[in-house]
Amino acid sequence: MNFVAEASPAAPWWAVPVVAGVFAVGGVVVSQVVTMLLDARRARREAATRWHAERRHVYASFAAKIEKQIVEITLKWEGGALPMSFLSDLLEEAKAAHIEVELIGTKPVRDAADALWDGLARGGDQAMSGGKANDLTVDDFLRDTRSLLRAFVGAGREELGVQ
Repeated sequence: MNFVAEASPAAPWWAVPVVAGVFAVGGVVVSQVVTMLLDARRARREAATRWHAERRHVYASFAAKIEKQIVEITLKWEGGALPMSFLSDLLEEAKAAHIEVELIGTKPVRDAADALWDGLARGGDQAMSGGKANDLTVDDFLRDTRSLLRAFVGAGREELGVQ
């Protein structure tokens, strides 16, 4: 008596559709996971690129506005005391750019921006007083603020990875 059934040479009728369905579902799951991972990587890369471009724009805008302020204060300084309205209008324009740097800049960039802002304010105080606020001369102001501007640009370049 034979208790073991003989193996059938043909697969059951339902085996082929089940195996095909399992592989189809598995393929869909794998493709969805791969697509999700690739999309996440692309989104991170685009966000990093956008953030980098935003910081570059803010730093360049601040440096350009400060450069303009330095030139205008220097030109007006040589003509005598500056009116308060002139200085407040000048500084108001650059203050918005300074706040943007304070919001998104790293600590070294913020410190360099603050030092530059303080140097500009010191020159503005001196120019507004007609040379009586401190012993700062226009040449000292130019030398100091240009040096501080170079330090700010250098900190920004280092943060942005520019050689």
